[in-house]
Formats: sequence, C-alpha cells, structure tokens
Amino acid sequence: MKVLIVGANGKIGTILSERLSQEENFEPLAMIRKEEQKEKLDQLGISPIQGDLSDSVEELEKVVK
Repeated sequence: MKVLIVGANGKIGTILSERLSQEENFEPLAMIRKEEQKEKLDQLGISPIQGDLSDSVEELEKVVK
C-alpha cells in the first residue's frame, strides 16, 4: 500500500518513512517542499514527491497522482 507522508523531511516524518520502507506491505511516498530535500530521501531509498500544502487542491491532486 502506498502511503503519502507529508512533512517527510522532518524528524518524525523521516523516522516514519524509514520504518514504513522496511515493511513489506507499505511503500512510503515522501512529500517535500524543496528540491534540496530530495537527496536525503533518495539516500534512504524513499521515493520523494515535491509539493506544498499551501498549493491549490488542483495542484496537490496533480502532485499526488
């Protein structure tokens, strides 16, 4: 199951992303705001997607798809 983690670059988000990536039934998708946050998640083997909660619903829908 894919799980979108908003705030995945923060301390709790990173811990959650790492733990879910080790589980057989989960695939974490880490939502980040800035491109420079991507490298950290790539190194952990977690798929990052770039988006911002302050964007419109339509923009967020495009990011999540």
